[in-house]
Amino acid sequence: MKEMSLDEIKSCSIGILDFIDTVCKKNQLNYYLCGGTLLGAVRHNGFIPWDDDIDIVMPRNDYERLFEVWPANEQFAVLCHKNTHNFPYAYGKVIDNRTVKIEPIRKSCQLIGVDVDIFPIDVLPDNDDEASFFFKEIAKKQEQLSLQLSPYCKSHTLIRTIAKNIRLFFLRSSELVGITSVDKITKQFDELAQKYNQKETNFCGITTISHYGIREKNPNTNYNSAVYVTFENKQYPAPCGYVDILTRLYGKEHMQLPPVEQRQTHHSYKAYWK
Repeated sequence: MKEMSLDEIKSCSIGILDFIDTVCKKNQLNYYLCGGTLLGAVRHNGFIPWDDDIDIVMPRNDYERLFEVWPANEQFAVLCHKNTHNFPYAYGKVIDNRTVKIEPIRKSCQLIGVDVDIFPIDVLPDNDDEASFFFKEIAKKQEQLSLQLSPYCKSHTLIRTIAKNIRLFFLRSSELVGITSVDKITKQFDELAQKYNQKETNFCGITTISHYGIREKNPNTNYNSAVYVTFENKQYPAPCGYVDILTRLYGKEHMQLPPVEQRQTHHSYKAYWK
């Protein structure tokens, strides 16, 4: 296999996004740029210079529908825990089958290549204290999944490292007797993420990851419609309340570049052409 350059990874990711865009337009599905991709579009008109991935969000109903209408295609595949054994995420990905992405997690599905992450938008409670507790539940489930995937866990202190590895031992033991597995944990995570979806509230957000916590909580009105932003010389949809969303995630000064020492990717993988 030949290792991909950063420019090749970016170009490949844009190709995936364009295919998603085509499928969504054909089937009248809503999606929006999100996270660092949205920030990159607004601040740089493209990728954040030290980043290399693309993230999108979809309303839960559109997200589920995407898996139903995805066309048979040799190059692009849409993956989630429902259709891929040992898939280590509670959200979906569209991958380019011509590539392989090696990530430093023990049970990463070998089918994963260069990808675009797809996060469903789920309902969140109106009450901030209830929402904060909910995100703590999400963080615990994320940690359980991370422990299941990692051969050894290091923390900031020796005590935390020992505690994490004790939990890891019991997870491994449970896995051996069939009590738990990556598939079971991601299924539980997905169910937890949809905890409030049968309720009518004024807030929503991404609940299949725990990175931003309560900062993911947004008024429903932020996703009422799409506006188009420039990303790598093309136009893609962003949520109409993108300024509010970015301010919650990254602060009021999100249009300013961070200090040089903070301009680093948070990803640790290598990608290859098959």
